[in-house]
Amino acid sequence: MTTIDKLRRDAAFVENEEWLIRNLTDRDKETYIRTLKGVSKIPQIYETEGFKKFAWKDALTSDSALTLAVERKSDRVYIGECMIRNPDTDCIEIGLDIAVQYQNRGIGTSVLRLLTAEIRSRFPDKKITARIYSDNDQSQRMIKKLGAKKVGEEPAEIAAAMAIMSEISKEMNVEMGKDLILPDGSHIDLFEL
Repeated sequence: MTTIDKLRRDAAFVENEEWLIRNLTDRDKETYIRTLKGVSKIPQIYETEGFKKFAWKDALTSDSALTLAVERKSDRVYIGECMIRNPDTDCIEIGLDIAVQYQNRGIGTSVLRLLTAEIRSRFPDKKITARIYSDNDQSQRMIKKLGAKKVGEEPAEIAAAMAIMSEISKEMNVEMGKDLILPDGSHIDLFEL
């Protein structure tokens, strides 16, 4: 049994008086997809039924990543989601998407602080990293507030999505190339916490 499988057995990953970070449930599907579309550099992909189905299935069943819902405890409102990737390796990658209507309120910093503290508690000997687009100033500032240091860069290729995108390219009525580089020329900055 993988670490991801073990983590999926518990309803809640971590919580405090303000936030609940928990496993996704069927009731989260529409809000999850809407949040991803709102923060995506290629939001039109979330208009296709094929990609919506893939994204939801991947969130629930990925072997390498655990996607968790972020909920405000006071009213049980879905705020966004976070991701823990590769917990069975020595370097855990984290990600966070906050729904557009909840951004710029300090929520991301608060949630990431809770998430990273729990990861450090459960996996004390592992590094924690994050990948952030170079032009995402808001997320870059947030991760630096938590003490993260930039440790590298990589091209902003969306290679993982290409296989799926080619499957649904007929539905999108576009032709996809082998590599997709973002048209704005941005890249991904690698951070270590």
